[in-house]
Amino acid sequence: MKNGKGKRRTALWLGVLLLSSLFLKGVLWYDVARQHPEAFLRPDSASYLESATALLTLGRFVVAPRLPDEPMLFRTPGYPAFLAVMGLPTGTIDAVVVVFIQILLHLFILLLVYWLGVRLWNPAVGILAVALVALDMPTFAYTLFVLSETQFALLVLALVVLLVRWSTQPAGGQAKALWTWFCAGLLLALATLTRPISYYLPIPLSLLCMWYGWWHGWSWRQVIVALIIFLCPILILVGGWQLRNFRLTGINEFSTVTATNLFLYRGAGVVALRDGIPFETAQEELRQEIAALPTRKEQVAYMKTAGFALLRQSPLLTVRTQIEGALRMLLGPGDGALRILLTGNVTAASSGWQLLDAEDGPPTSDHAMLWHWGVLGVALGELFVIYSGIAWWLWFALRRVLANRWQIEFAHVVLWLALSYLIVISAGPEANSRFRTPIVPLLALYGAAGWQMAVSKRQNASDKEAYENLNVVN
Repeated sequence: MKNGKGKRRTALWLGVLLLSSLFLKGVLWYDVARQHPEAFLRPDSASYLESATALLTLGRFVVAPRLPDEPMLFRTPGYPAFLAVMGLPTGTIDAVVVVFIQILLHLFILLLVYWLGVRLWNPAVGILAVALVALDMPTFAYTLFVLSETQFALLVLALVVLLVRWSTQPAGGQAKALWTWFCAGLLLALATLTRPISYYLPIPLSLLCMWYGWWHGWSWRQVIVALIIFLCPILILVGGWQLRNFRLTGINEFSTVTATNLFLYRGAGVVALRDGIPFETAQEELRQEIAALPTRKEQVAYMKTAGFALLRQSPLLTVRTQIEGALRMLLGPGDGALRILLTGNVTAASSGWQLLDAEDGPPTSDHAMLWHWGVLGVALGELFVIYSGIAWWLWFALRRVLANRWQIEFAHVVLWLALSYLIVISAGPEANSRFRTPIVPLLALYGAAGWQMAVSKRQNASDKEAYENLNVVN
């Protein structure tokens, strides 16, 4: 009876969180759509929408309908294909409709977060993790932008859920469920087609597959079969797209965004620190270097070669830019993105940043600004709960290691591998709180688990003390 009441209470909390998230996003979506729908768009939205429109009207993935013979190499086809599907009923892509569908997709992210919390810990962790993800300001805001964050986060989380489900079932069932590795490869391929940052993720995941097989006594034949099944959809979809690019343009790149980021962001960050100049000035200097090159193929090749050279020449500065970028990504409150939606001002910044900006001065204290400061407070509070909870979780994990009670669990290795990879690959001079959105679900899970463990330990200590006091009295 007690167990049934606990399940009903958990289901009630989950329902409240899901409906609250849907209601708040829905109200903001309606308000923005009615007053300033252009706020749904960010600078990157244009290239996605133009290539999606070309795909919808011409049936080809080119830069834009006005450039029917120029293949799109900068954007990968995952998110534009999603946009094109949204435009099929009417023949045009409406940002208002796209954002509404993304709001619904985000509910699936929250459900997957809850499932992981229950599977790896307990319902309390799942509920708290859902609340933390729902309160994350960049995640909240970028769900309402015509950008690929929501789709990519959902695919990555679905991949993690699939591997966790597979690894936590009985060993006999694992041998009969190698199809899971095919689905994992398919999800990873779709995620990479959505955002190229997961292009190299198959490498550590393949090594993880080999380690898992060795740890559980698989034969080499079983390990190789699992690897082939996992890599097959990746080679077909990701490798096929890269082959398409080479066949059409002679550029052997999955996406030219990699070379661009390497040269004009990572390289520019190093040049800015090395020469003591603003980052934008360093970017302009590097752009002048490639402006004289006549073809796109030569420009891409130069950006890759010169970008790697800049990083190799200044390894300490490279590490510094990575660390600074990671800190901005992980610690940025992200309330500026939400203020764009609330105000319709596409250049709105964080309320905290405005306070520190000597030129603009602190914002006014009218009713609207009170809301903005409230949003900033919620953002900072959510980050505190997440990272302090992660600190608790790491502390308890360390104590288990020191007590020789640590058992390597594949599920946690998967989660931390995904976390570490996305942090390292996303960090750099261009990194900000937006880049945190794919990993927020994983951060929230460990933050919630750490707090649950801390509260449980304190409760157990209190119960033990009360029991001892009762014995003394008796």
